[in-house]
Amino acid sequence: MPFLIMILRRRIHYLPILTAFWIISSFFISYATAIIKGHVEIHDFPYISHTAIDAPERCIFAQLVNMGSLMLGVNVYIRYIQMIQLLKLLGAKRKHENINKASLVLGFISAFGLTIVANFQDALRGVYLVSTVSEWLTAVFIVTFVLTYYRDFSRINLKSPKIEFLDENRVLQDYNLPPVENQEV
Repeated sequence: MPFLIMILRRRIHYLPILTAFWIISSFFISYATAIIKGHVEIHDFPYISHTAIDAPERCIFAQLVNMGSLMLGVNVYIRYIQMIQLLKLLGAKRKHENINKASLVLGFISAFGLTIVANFQDALRGVYLVSTVSEWLTAVFIVTFVLTYYRDFSRINLKSPKIEFLDENRVLQDYNLPPVENQEV
């Protein structure tokens, strides 16, 4: 993962796209493996985690989703440090800093929850359709949310563990705020 961040340092806005692609691919790679092995029928609308009940798709799924979870956590952390800089730029109040910290914790909990899906597959019980759709919607929402970071990440450079705004006035414009008067940063 550090190698990936090193490569993306000046193109960090590609990280959300790469994360979303990785997570989505892990579902379909394990599903395709389950179909090839005959563990699920192609016409089934499977649980995400059900496509990974049997080996080898279980191992493939767990490994790929664990890596995707780590990537999601990195996205959340970069967003957190980006918001620290933005809040300083705006002269934000303490409550905004606390909301930022709470968002970091919630993001890490989401990333951890994704690893739970990857490593503890469900047996087919209960209301199949409702739970299957819920599982897929949760995955889609996580991936969609991380993709919203693209524009904001395109406005920063990553200087581990700090970020810098490429153009403060453009960032302020993104939030519909007036530009900064010729201040030295």
